[in-house]
Amino acid sequence: METVRDRNARLAEHLEGISRRGIEAVNNRQWNHLADPWIHYSRGHIYDPQWRNDLRATMQGQEHDGSEREPLQPTGHNFVDFERSIVQISPEFHVHILNVDTTVLDEEAEHATVMVEAEETGVPPGVTRPCMAALNFRKLDGKWLCTMLRSVAGVDLSSSSGG
Repeated sequence: METVRDRNARLAEHLEGISRRGIEAVNNRQWNHLADPWIHYSRGHIYDPQWRNDLRATMQGQEHDGSEREPLQPTGHNFVDFERSIVQISPEFHVHILNVDTTVLDEEAEHATVMVEAEETGVPPGVTRPCMAALNFRKLDGKWLCTMLRSVAGVDLSSSSGG
């Protein structure tokens, strides 16, 4: 007989898998918004840009570097379009996943949060820095969908000396 813990463990694995596949799709430049993993992201998915002023500022500097870029045709899927714009401006952009963990899971409230610890490379080119991302999931029409991603640049403490 399935216990609540068993059900939650399976759901946590499912949501963590969606989170991993979303990052892999960005790294592999898979933009078909009608296929996995994007079918698990709500069409109105929000990437909260106020959380990444560092990323936006760097991209704005690169956007005005004099390079000609072909305009992107919107897919109608907010998150896919945002990620495509990052890659168009910063073709070296890549995310290396270090850890994925479900930190909030409330099946009754139909809400979950998956945390991703990663390293981003390529914004700006040649720079790698740690980052943390929180992916919020909601159960909508019987299906778990990622509805918001908040990401913040981390602080690399590996090179600092202890007290």
